[in-house]
Amino acid sequence: MLNALILGCAVGSLYALLGVSLQVIYTPTRIFHLAHGAVFAVAGYAVHETVVRHGAPILVGVVAAIVVAVAVGVVVELAIYRPLRRRGASHLITFIASASVLGLVQALLAVRYGPAQVGVGLDVRNLSEKLSLSTAQVATMVVAAAVVVPTTVWFARSGLGRSLRAVGDSPEAAERRGLPVGRLYLAAFAVGSALVAPAAVLQGWAIGLRPDMGFEAALFATATVLVAGSRGILATAAVGLGLGVVQGMSLLVLSSGWQEGVTFLVLFLVVVTPYLVRRKEAVPR
Repeated sequence: MLNALILGCAVGSLYALLGVSLQVIYTPTRIFHLAHGAVFAVAGYAVHETVVRHGAPILVGVVAAIVVAVAVGVVVELAIYRPLRRRGASHLITFIASASVLGLVQALLAVRYGPAQVGVGLDVRNLSEKLSLSTAQVATMVVAAAVVVPTTVWFARSGLGRSLRAVGDSPEAAERRGLPVGRLYLAAFAVGSALVAPAAVLQGWAIGLRPDMGFEAALFATATVLVAGSRGILATAAVGLGLGVVQGMSLLVLSSGWQEGVTFLVLFLVVVTPYLVRRKEAVPR
């Protein structure tokens, strides 16, 4: 049981990082930013490129991951979302555009690096003979705490954080107040993309990198944000951690193939079921 709990906390910490990074973007923009998975994947491969292929120190690789992630996130906003927003595109069109970016980036990564799994130049060592506790798992939990706590404070108390929340409440009202909505969208993509880079490095360390890993990351980030709703950064992190723990503990009664299914069952129960129940009560048959 303890091993399953440790695994769940490590996985949940990764989900917390994914969810928090997406929540920073979703709160002001209300975009289901599937291309966030592309940013995640590119950040991971930036570490592989600098550390494994060019022999740079891991800290240089981490900096490269953050820079590349911010650049890709900002380009997606400027080149795709902003023009669509100006032309009044629907949420569906924006979603399709975002999914297309994710698919294109995955294809480009597969062409450049091949379909095989690659690493980021860090070895995984077990810290205990009795417990399934590795250096990568400990690092994931520590980094998640180190990122989530200051991000929570920043988003709740800083002027930029309050402005991002105001834009999410009503872009029109924010503009009337004189807030630079366009620049705030850009800031949200820059900060959210920077926050996802550590998650990519940690996943590359723990289990390696694959060209298609961005799709799974985008799904779990979206699930975390949907369950957390508008409750804030700390709630998003708590939901991510909780989903990971549920997934880990499910190993006690289910095979490993059910892990991801359990997560989306929770998503269905929390997000979809209340609407089904209310609809049934409103229109009895």
